[in-house]
Amino acid sequence: MTRTNMIWTLALAGVLATGAALAQNRFVSPAEDDESGAVPKPTYGSDTLRFGSNVGSFKVLPFNDEQLTKGTLTFSFNGSVLVSGLKGTLTKEGDVREEYQNEKYDKQLYFGKGKITIVGEVRSVQFFGRDVNGSLKGSGLITFYGEFDKNLETGWFQYEGGDRLPWGTGGAQKQVPEVSFSPANELKIEKSG
Repeated sequence: MTRTNMIWTLALAGVLATGAALAQNRFVSPAEDDESGAVPKPTYGSDTLRFGSNVGSFKVLPFNDEQLTKGTLTFSFNGSVLVSGLKGTLTKEGDVREEYQNEKYDKQLYFGKGKITIVGEVRSVQFFGRDVNGSLKGSGLITFYGEFDKNLETGWFQYEGGDRLPWGTGGAQKQVPEVSFSPANELKIEKSG
């Protein structure tokens, strides 16, 4: 048997084994699990997410191309901030200076130590640096990437009224407002006969 034939044989065996395993199980959709036939809707909690890190980065993005991030993003920091597609106001405090502006692509880059407050709509905000402490109130997505500090901590985020959770180093994306689903909305697998 040639090497190519052996590879194709192993691939076919893997596909057949996966098909056989799936045939023994039945996927139950949330609609099948709910006696009324209606799929449970998500529930929305706090529209305020607080966060902080000694060393890290975050990126604020909209849900989609039609719906920009809306609300108030405010944070103190030491580092750099790239703002894209601002439709609102940006105020800065402390030693924060504009390093670059590109009107064609609607981008501004800020650097320094201080505080930035953005009110309105924005396509994206990217931060990298130290000593960040802030909040996003409104609607949008925010992804956190932590780095270990000298105490081996990566930072934290917390929906208002909720528990403080670690940023982690692999990236944690959170939606504002907070979204939760009932347990009935989870995918279930039942063993057949």
